[in-house]
Amino acid sequence: MWRPDDAALLGRIEAELVFAALWRHEAGEAAPPHPRAAGLVSLLRSHPGGEARVARLVGARLERPHEAPAATDDLVGWVRNLRAADTPPHLAHHLALFYRRVAMATEGATARAAWRRSLAAWFAMTEEGAYLRRVGPAEAEAWSDDDVDARRSLAARQPLDELGRRAREGAAATTVEAAAALRALDGVAVAVAEAGLPVARGRALVAHASRLRAAAVEEALAPVAQHVADMVIRDAVAREGPAAMARLATIWHWSQRDEHVERFAVDEVTPLAWRIYQRASGFGALPELLAPIVPLVEALARRVEADPTAVAYAAPVAQMFVFRSEMARPLARRIELAERAVTLCPSHRNGRFVLASLLCRDVKRQLDAGFWRVVDRAAMEATLDRAATLNPNARALDALRKRLASRPRLRLW
Repeated sequence: MWRPDDAALLGRIEAELVFAALWRHEAGEAAPPHPRAAGLVSLLRSHPGGEARVARLVGARLERPHEAPAATDDLVGWVRNLRAADTPPHLAHHLALFYRRVAMATEGATARAAWRRSLAAWFAMTEEGAYLRRVGPAEAEAWSDDDVDARRSLAARQPLDELGRRAREGAAATTVEAAAALRALDGVAVAVAEAGLPVARGRALVAHASRLRAAAVEEALAPVAQHVADMVIRDAVAREGPAAMARLATIWHWSQRDEHVERFAVDEVTPLAWRIYQRASGFGALPELLAPIVPLVEALARRVEADPTAVAYAAPVAQMFVFRSEMARPLARRIELAERAVTLCPSHRNGRFVLASLLCRDVKRQLDAGFWRVVDRAAMEATLDRAATLNPNARALDALRKRLASRPRLRLW
C-alpha cells in the first residue's frame, strides 16, 4: 500500500537529488548545505514552469543519465532567470539563502553573480509585509504598518551589514574574503533594480552599501596613514616611502580601484614628495617614491578629465605630473608629462613654468643640432611663442629669440 508517508519520503529524496545537482552546478566541489536546504526544490516545483523541469531532471538522473547535464542546465538557467520582483516571498527567501551559500563557496565572477542574486531575492522578500510578520518574532503579529515599514528597512540591511563586517574585518590585511565582500557591496544597485524596490528605499540601500564600503576602505588605509606620519617624524621618508606607496597600490587593487584610495595617495604623497624634492639627493629618491602609485595617479587624472566638477584634485594631480616630468628622461617624455599637467590644470603655476622651460630647451636642442635645422624655423618660433604664453619671464626665452632671429631663412630644395 502506498501511504502518504511514502509519498513524502519519495518527494524528499527527489528534492535532495535535484538540490545536489543544483549545488554541484553552481558551487562545484564545495561542501553542500544541510539537507534541509533541499526544501528549495519543493518551492521551485510549485512555481509556474518549475514542476516540469524538476521532473525532467529527476527522470534523467534516475533513468536517463545521458540527459542529466542538459536537464540540469535547463533547470539552473530557469532558476537564475527568475525575476526577484515577481518571486513569492517564501521562494525568494530560499533563493537568497541558497545563493548566499554559493557566493561564500565560490570566487570571482561566479561569486559576484551569486551575491547579486542573493541580495535581489532578499530585498524582494523584505517587501512583503505579511511574510515579515510570519517569519518575525512572536510579537510580529501585532506589528502596525509603521512597525512593518521599520522592520522592512532593518531586514533589507541585514545582509549588507554582514558584508560590511566581513569587509572591515579583513581590510587591514586586504584579504580575499574582504575583497569579495566589497565586490558584493558594489552590486547593490543592480540587485535593487532586479528586486523592483521603490525608488526611495532602493536609494537608501545603495547609500548604506556605499557607506559600508567606504568604512572598509578607510580601515585598510588607516595603517598606511599612521605609517606615513611615523616615517615623517623619524625622517625616514626616502627610505620607507616607496614601501608605503606600494602598500597603497595593493589597497587600490584590493578595493577594485577605488577613487578614495587614489585621492588618499595623492594627498599623502604630495608633502612627502616635496620633502624629497627639496633635498640635493631628491632626484634619485623621488622616482622611487612615485613609481608605485603611477597607475593610481593616472586613474585619478582620467577621472578629473572626465568630470569638470572634480576641480579640487586638478592641481594636486597636475603636480604629480610635474614631479614626474622633472625626473623623467628623455626630453620628449618630460615635455609630454608637463603637457599633461597643464592640460589637467591650465592655471597650474609649476606646470606652466616647467613646460615653458622645457619648450625653450627643445628649441635650443634643435638650434644646437646644426645649421641645416633652420628649415624648422617657423615651428621653433611657434614653440617659443607658446613658451611665452606659459611663462613670459622664462629665463632662456629672449636669448633664444635673438639666436633664432640671427639665422637666415633658407628656401627648401
